[in-house]
Amino acid sequence: MSIAYLEVRKLAFIKLDATNIYFSSDFRIKDTFSQLFFNFCFNRKEIGMTPAVDLMQKTESNKKSSLVKEKSNLHAETKRAKRKKPKTQEHVKSKRSKNKIDMELDHFFAEFSDKPKVPLQIQLDYARNGHSVLRSFLSPTFLSEHLYPLLLAHHHSSNNSLAAWQQKVQVAGSLPSLLVQNQFPTISSCKSQLKKMLQTPVVEIPFLQHFNTWRVYPLIEKLVTSPFLASSAATLLDVPSVRLYQDALFVKNLSKDGPTPWHSDAKMAPFDTSHMITFWIPLQHIPKHGGTGLRFVDKSHSDFALPFWNDENSVEYNRLEQRYSFDDPCDSNGDYNRDCVQDHMPLDLGDITVHAGWTLHCADAGNKDEKKTRTGGERYALAVSYVDARAEVREEYFENTKSEAKRLGDAEDHLSFRDWIGEVEPRKLLDHPLIPIVWPNIYDGSK
Repeated sequence: MSIAYLEVRKLAFIKLDATNIYFSSDFRIKDTFSQLFFNFCFNRKEIGMTPAVDLMQKTESNKKSSLVKEKSNLHAETKRAKRKKPKTQEHVKSKRSKNKIDMELDHFFAEFSDKPKVPLQIQLDYARNGHSVLRSFLSPTFLSEHLYPLLLAHHHSSNNSLAAWQQKVQVAGSLPSLLVQNQFPTISSCKSQLKKMLQTPVVEIPFLQHFNTWRVYPLIEKLVTSPFLASSAATLLDVPSVRLYQDALFVKNLSKDGPTPWHSDAKMAPFDTSHMITFWIPLQHIPKHGGTGLRFVDKSHSDFALPFWNDENSVEYNRLEQRYSFDDPCDSNGDYNRDCVQDHMPLDLGDITVHAGWTLHCADAGNKDEKKTRTGGERYALAVSYVDARAEVREEYFENTKSEAKRLGDAEDHLSFRDWIGEVEPRKLLDHPLIPIVWPNIYDGSK
């Protein structure tokens, strides 16, 4: 078989045999003579060479692809040019508003990094009576323009509202949370079940609550883990260090919800400690008359006899006024019965109350007068609780862990601590990211 090599315009070499013509990979068709060779080409390859027909098709394909790409780029450039409209007055205003919000938050976060001085009188009142009030403690602007809208949206999210109602069913029936989620998948089914449990035609709950919003929103995490609150907690508890136990958003419907019964927070927590404190932060103004702020029983935090000798169903819990009231010989009106139930209402935006873990407290039902001052007839309050960093978890929470059977305390907070309770040891120093030590902050050297 004869083989010849021809040079075509010095652009490429053609290898010619009896049946095939092959062009080197850099060959480009330039004239009619070169085109004649393609009419006799077959699709057959030899090592190091490219069939002419394949090369031609590939070249044409590349040209088409290049044109499509150029058109696509031109179209994209046109769209970008259309989007780049001159900034309108509304756009500039919106950007300035966002910058203002960022600056405000930076200012608030800078305040949160400070350690406030808790007045000595507040410390004495807290130690003596188990509760007190911190006036103008937080910024009204921060609460009304940043925290309140965030928590309002959180509560009205369908999933969060359902979870709050399921928690009520779980507590009322002492039921496992998984069973409640499966059997009562809607708010209406939860309400129907509560009617059966409570044996009432109308469901009258004291409030709905959402636990640990700090795990969801960085804004709230900044607040509840800040030295501003944490160092104040350590000062009032008179302990060297504290850990964050939980935060809870309480929403009371002022036209439907009933009163919040007497209770103490420490009875719902899994800790064996007397050093627990809650900051109760209302997100709206609460009036003096008819308000739904917390009411406290003076000195109840130091009454060891009440929980020791009386179980939770004892009638003694229904006569707390008689138990804690005492004669005041200094009363010039001749009425020597001093009321032991105190409150700190009215509460302006920025005022917060503090109470010890074992202090008995309650809240009244809503009323029409207070409803006028609320958006949607709801009262919002964020409660933030801290405990002594050395507090230990009781052993009973590790017995029969597969069951959510009722413990010695109330089951109200179980939803709050179920995510970490199985990952710590009883009677040991706790070390878990969901209950962090927040004062002093051992990571940034705070003292």
